[in-house]
Amino acid sequence: MSGNRQIFIISAYYPAGNNNLDFKNDLKRLYEYLKLDYIDNYYILGGDLNSKHSSWGNTIGNDKGVSLFDWLYENEIQYRCKLYASSSPSFPRSGSFLDIFIVDSRLIIHETGNSVNCLETLDYDSDHNAVKMVVSRNTQAEPLDFLQSSVTRTLDFKRTDWKKFEKLIMQALNNDSFIPANRNLSNDEIIFHVERLNNIITNAIDKSVPSFKEKDRLKELLNTVIKTLQKEKSRILTVIKKHNRFQNVLNPTVLCFMKNRLKMVRKLLQDNFVISMNKKLEQKFNKINSSNPSTMFSEAKKILRNRKADNINILKIPPEDMCLLHRAEIDHRTLRIENGSDKYVLEDEGHILNFIGAYLESIYSSKSTDETNLVHREVIEVFNSFLEDKVRYEEGLNTITYFNDMNLANDPVASNLDYFTSREEILYIFSKLKGKLSYGIDKIPNIILKKVPMLLIFDTGK
Repeated sequence: MSGNRQIFIISAYYPAGNNNLDFKNDLKRLYEYLKLDYIDNYYILGGDLNSKHSSWGNTIGNDKGVSLFDWLYENEIQYRCKLYASSSPSFPRSGSFLDIFIVDSRLIIHETGNSVNCLETLDYDSDHNAVKMVVSRNTQAEPLDFLQSSVTRTLDFKRTDWKKFEKLIMQALNNDSFIPANRNLSNDEIIFHVERLNNIITNAIDKSVPSFKEKDRLKELLNTVIKTLQKEKSRILTVIKKHNRFQNVLNPTVLCFMKNRLKMVRKLLQDNFVISMNKKLEQKFNKINSSNPSTMFSEAKKILRNRKADNINILKIPPEDMCLLHRAEIDHRTLRIENGSDKYVLEDEGHILNFIGAYLESIYSSKSTDETNLVHREVIEVFNSFLEDKVRYEEGLNTITYFNDMNLANDPVASNLDYFTSREEILYIFSKLKGKLSYGIDKIPNIILKKVPMLLIFDTGK
């Protein structure tokens, strides 16, 4: 792949029958180690994961299947995950779909249709069938550098050169391709132009918004005594390392003295850092205006902001609630029984939280069967309606209007105005954004959106 982009082809296998393995954490560690959330990193992970779930064709599920399904749901956005499975059982002996592929959603898997179970299986000299996959990259959607570049620094918007920021955006818009307003765009074109505009904004941020200079908190505590002790510690360590490397540089008596002296210097350093830190705190407290009670406590709270976490009290469970212990998957045989009673004592915070969850779950599940069935039917109806809308959207059947030279996307005819957001509405929404809120997945802060030129806002509104 061009530039810094790279693709990871990962062959994976997860053992069958061992439910003690931490499946979700293993996936998490793998993805973090390979930095698969980086925009320059593409990936295909596939293999016999021994994970069964109805979502990819299995009639009977297992724990690993549930774990994989949950992990995909939790990480779909961060890692751009999309799951594919075979169109027929990859493990014919049991009729199971065990060979799973987790693919970067920017990669195009050909001949897939709309189903998860879309990959062709081939006969192979194994108890598993081979699975065929044809892959290509979506060249229209170029990667967005801002997803990793903007995370590495803290931006100082108060010192931003906003004229330079606007000039950079206008230059990029004039040099780049415009968004056609006289025709409907395909989904791929919409994604391409949204990513292009995001890229223009983030490039302008990188070139016009300065970063905060991070303070070295340790340097603030250094004084003459600490610096002297640090030098002595370095000298002692150098001598001991030379002795360990070349052997017999020091006689045993001197070596013992040096090691004892090193322990003493480290203790002195620790004590002097504490003294220095206390002096810094004292200086901060002395700067607080004690004659003004309205600000005195708020300023003191900023210095002493750390609080200890509240402890969860122990729970005592009577024998008649044994079913709740089982529901929470807590083995009563491992629990302490209170003296003078038959009550089980829960002391572990994890056990306490699981028990509370099991109790709340039992309350919900005790509702009438009719009410539960009614809710179930309503959920199914909403889900089916969502699937129908999704199919119509993918087939282009949900188009509200067709743009042409007489009905432009940036100035639609009056009969369509109820379905679109006008320029005035976009400007009003941008003007009311709260500047101090955290940014979203696009990594563009609200204060930037309030400063972008009108031309880019109108391009976004097409």
